[in-house]
Amino acid sequence: MADLRPPATGPDSRRERAQLILVTGFVIAVVLIALALVMNSAIYTENLATRSDSSGATDAAAYQRTIESAALEAFEYAHAVNDSGYDGLNRNVTDAVAGIDAISTRQEATYGHVPNLSVAATVNGTAITDDAGVFDSQGGADNWTVASAISDVRAFNVFVDDRTDLNESGDREFRVVARAPTERWYMNVSRDSSANEIVVGVNATGSYDTCRRSAPKLWINVTAGTVDGEPCDALTFAEGISTSQYDLDIRNGSAVRGSYSLVVDEDVRVAYGAAAFDDPTAEAALYNMTVDLFYRTAELDYRSKIEIEPGDHDG
Repeated sequence: MADLRPPATGPDSRRERAQLILVTGFVIAVVLIALALVMNSAIYTENLATRSDSSGATDAAAYQRTIESAALEAFEYAHAVNDSGYDGLNRNVTDAVAGIDAISTRQEATYGHVPNLSVAATVNGTAITDDAGVFDSQGGADNWTVASAISDVRAFNVFVDDRTDLNESGDREFRVVARAPTERWYMNVSRDSSANEIVVGVNATGSYDTCRRSAPKLWINVTAGTVDGEPCDALTFAEGISTSQYDLDIRNGSAVRGSYSLVVDEDVRVAYGAAAFDDPTAEAALYNMTVDLFYRTAELDYRSKIEIEPGDHDG
């Protein structure tokens, strides 16, 4: 039977209400603490799982960075000591990577990790250089083809040491041209005598853009898109050339004096005869090298392919 008595009044009723509020607050506090414990437990479990999953990945990423640096040094050293063409280059890089693999295997074994490295592939190329002065051909031609039927260029540097023969007219602009059957990209170097500046201009995808420098000499890293170490937004090598192969030309080579060097991804040495002292030279070079990397830990099996391409993009 329901209690129809009127609510109590006086000190006892106020004490009961205070106790009820206290109990309710305590219950809410317990619920909040329980929720906090559940949340913290979930966060801790997730962090622990993430830490456990990523520990092997972190080791693998650190190992890959180390191998990339070591393989790049080995690649460059193999070219520095090469004296027997592509066979010697391939033997040098294969032996160097095998040496890196042996050393790293011993080191990683102390942590219970199992790495493995091997050369998966190399691409034959040609290193072309001329540091004797004018940029003409071996036969003295002002307009000539540096390399034919290539599809990639890396580490392309031009040093302009003397610009006195440059002028603003097209017949005395020094030009580098990437030429496909229906497409063309070019970079020209000219002199703005009124402002006493060298102008590096690029024609690509139907537009012409420039960057200017007032220095009497300048370095142009064509594939990295820099002039004297500073970015030149206009300079994007071979932009707009969509075909798989193109020819690389020099126009008005005698308009500047200085030096240049580049590596192309084809063996074009047959186009060069015995070079005189002041002629461009072409030597066997590997354009790039691909290294297979395998790295195993207790938590992870990691596989990757590392492409070693010095001066690449660069550009």
